[in-house]
Amino acid sequence: MSRVLIKPFFCLLIASSFFGCTVDDIIVPDSERVVPEDYHCFAEEGKVWVYAAAENTDDLHESYRYQIAGDTLLKGKNYKKMYLREAATYGDSEWHYIGAVRDTLMKVRFVDRGKRSERLLYDFGLVSGNIVRWYGYILQPTNPPRKYIEGIMRNVVDVYTSDNKFKDSWVEGIGAAMGLCVSFDPIKKERSILVKCLDPRGLRYDCKTNYPEEY
Repeated sequence: MSRVLIKPFFCLLIASSFFGCTVDDIIVPDSERVVPEDYHCFAEEGKVWVYAAAENTDDLHESYRYQIAGDTLLKGKNYKKMYLREAATYGDSEWHYIGAVRDTLMKVRFVDRGKRSERLLYDFGLVSGNIVRWYGYILQPTNPPRKYIEGIMRNVVDVYTSDNKFKDSWVEGIGAAMGLCVSFDPIKKERSILVKCLDPRGLRYDCKTNYPEEY
């Protein structure tokens, strides 16, 4: 067995011994990853993601949104704080701290409030043939392209489960985005619709203009 393949199997063995421990099952070692100079971070100050409920495919009213504001230090590592507001759904206009997020080697990692271990939200360094274990699924990316989205060239990774029962597209700096089809929100761990993504520079993604015809 090659050295590249040994690490994932060892990680799976360790993970099965400690319930609740999140381990990235990535075939490509971090030591072989190269982060492009123009990589657009997911964990960026002031960034906002607006989501609609999965059933609202015809009328995309806001259900909830996330925002990144401020920094925090956890176990000696720098993170950005993430907040959730669900005013449209529950009438709660307050922002609630839900956890901390950081980018490293094109991976987006998240620590839930009150937890200590990280979990993998996205990996924009995947290429065709890689495998990642993600919320109980074994994902396999197919031909990750680069596309202009809102005038910015971004990495876009189409991922499938090994049994082809689930598909999603991950857009660098934005997250899961499948246009008017339902995407998977890994923070809430549920299916939703990403309506738009904004940052201090303006609109970065709008499902009505970016992916209306591909799915």
